[in-house]
Amino acid sequence: MKLDVHSLRLFVTVAEHLHFGRAARALAMSQPPLSQQIQRLEQRLGAKLFERTNRRVRLTALGEEILLDSQDLLGRFDALERHVDQIVRGADGRLRVGYVSPALDLVAKTLGEVRRAHPRLNIALSRLGTADQLESIRCGTLDVGVARLFEHDVTDLTARRIWTERYVLAVSSDDPLAQKRFVGLKDLASRPFLAFDRATQPTLYDFIVATCARAGVELQIAHRLETKREIVALAGAGLGVGFVPESSKSDAPRGVTFVPVRGDLPPVELWAVTPRSASPWATRFIAALIDSEPNATRPRRARRARR
Repeated sequence: MKLDVHSLRLFVTVAEHLHFGRAARALAMSQPPLSQQIQRLEQRLGAKLFERTNRRVRLTALGEEILLDSQDLLGRFDALERHVDQIVRGADGRLRVGYVSPALDLVAKTLGEVRRAHPRLNIALSRLGTADQLESIRCGTLDVGVARLFEHDVTDLTARRIWTERYVLAVSSDDPLAQKRFVGLKDLASRPFLAFDRATQPTLYDFIVATCARAGVELQIAHRLETKREIVALAGAGLGVGFVPESSKSDAPRGVTFVPVRGDLPPVELWAVTPRSASPWATRFIAALIDSEPNATRPRRARRARR
């Protein structure tokens, strides 16, 4: 390579001082090595950059031609170094986060903490289903996704499980099921069922329907809903029963009871997903997620398995 940043910096410094002694002092080096490195640069280029006499140093036509471009390149390189340093130190940067609806509270809480610590951080937030998050991460338009993984192939990504809990059955407090210590899947027979929209998690939806079918129950789906809050609200109104994460108890309205379920239901899990080479901000965000949740588990490489 004929040119490199170090050689350009030496050339520009000498060109700005037009004196090897003063240029050497500005570079915090002695004059002989500076003269030797300029000579080697000229040899690589096959042309002189300076005309030297005992009394003065001046630029050749080539030196004058490339000086402005060299100064511009060095300025941009120095700006890039500063920008990278700011990102690494947390002074500036961008974080693009995707999330599924059930993760909103956790994501919002964590992003608030990150924002308070780094007010100059540019945050972009998108509510996306798990499949759309994975596609966006692979395309480079998301830095991190907080998703529900269930039999998704993420072998080319890195996933960290940050939350796990069980499903409970949301029922009206007036429903006889509310008096039970637990319910079995057979207790759902002939009852209006409040399901989440299959489009959000088709594999998980089909698994739950098939699990109930193996228990001899064909779910009577009355409503397909997008969020757990909708399921809880309709259950409280006596319009059906539905599975929700156990944490739904924390902000449930009056008139709703949550009953443990016995059956082969999968756990409710949230995963933080990134490319294999996660950005520094994505790594910081995931660390904050894990720190804020005692229920979080240790980081692991993702694999294809039933989640």
